[in-house]
Amino acid sequence: MRNIGLKPQDKVIFQLEDNQDFICAFWGCVLGGFVPVPVSIAPIYEPANNTASKLQNTWQMLEKPLVLTSSTLAADIDNFSRVLNLENFKIATVDQLLKCEPDLELHQSELEDLALVNGGIFQRIKSTLSSVYSRETKPFNRFNHTIR
Repeated sequence: MRNIGLKPQDKVIFQLEDNQDFICAFWGCVLGGFVPVPVSIAPIYEPANNTASKLQNTWQMLEKPLVLTSSTLAADIDNFSRVLNLENFKIATVDQLLKCEPDLELHQSELEDLALVNGGIFQRIKSTLSSVYSRETKPFNRFNHTIR
């Protein structure tokens, strides 16, 4: 993703319907230091559609990040951005990224770096690497709410 100009902690809105694409994109973001922002796929990309509006609102709230999608959705999303006259709306597809040279330089993240943003106009949850590590390691360390 650095090949297309992204820098660590840049946000990337996901419009990915395929689980394989989602997983590849998610790990590409994590390893590159970028922040994935999954947003629901709209059944139709029209201004009157509430789900499509979430994409627009999230894109504007996060200061116009890249939208990563599939080749099958790219044209619909691009047309949606043109109908709304969204300036600087950038789209990349997973297929385009897979054609780039692999970037073997891993980003050295800090614990307070953003790891994930759950997009949406009424709910924007930011998770840092520290909070993700803490939450995910509790079961392995047998931490729970019971004090003994």
